[in-house]
Amino acid sequence: WAGFTFLVGFLIVFRTSQAYSRWWEGCTAAHHMLAEWYEACSSIIAFCKYSQATEAQTANFKGLIVRLVSILHATALSDIEKGSKPEHER
Repeated sequence: WAGFTFLVGFLIVFRTSQAYSRWWEGCTAAHHMLAEWYEACSSIIAFCKYSQATEAQTANFKGLIVRLVSILHATALSDIEKGSKPEHER
């Protein structure tokens, strides 16, 4: 029984470790995705400094970009949350 108990214990620990590693990899990828979109949004807003448009138009554009990137991130997270099920199973 000792060998069997060791084998089962080893397999449980190995599977748990693998699952935990995959979970952290997914979290890291999601945070990386957010960081890339944040950087892109920040760059667009920084380029607005040299715009020829009026201050009101620039402020409206900045607000629109921030809202659109926020919606983009929320939609991506929603899609990740649904998983990889086919559309008819959702």
